[in-house]
Amino acid sequence: MSADSQEQAIWELLESRGEDWTPAPQLVQISLQYSRAIHSLRKRYGRDGIENRVEHHGRVKHGFFRLKPKTERPTSPLPPAPAPAPAQQSFDAGTVAPRPDDAISRSERARMRRRR
Repeated sequence: MSADSQEQAIWELLESRGEDWTPAPQLVQISLQYSRAIHSLRKRYGRDGIENRVEHHGRVKHGFFRLKPKTERPTSPLPPAPAPAPAQQSFDAGTVAPRPDDAISRSERARMRRRR
């Protein structure tokens, strides 16, 4: 299942539950990385669209999610984020790749010399 379809499935589940809280284990059945999907949905629809709650039972925490009531939720989703521009790759024949030693700091080189 692709990331977009997992997000869509989570959104549909939360939407079908209305204002009822959805336990995190139900979201895990859709995606083990449900928090990534929630984060992405919050970016797409605004942070105010999805709320969460944590209950403490002794040392155990139980997480729940729901869509905010429609009166509190943004009316329209945010526009999708623009696609990143393709990387410009250019090669200058006069450029030489750095030696591995150039990436090491002076203090690291001194430490390496002392070990020898």
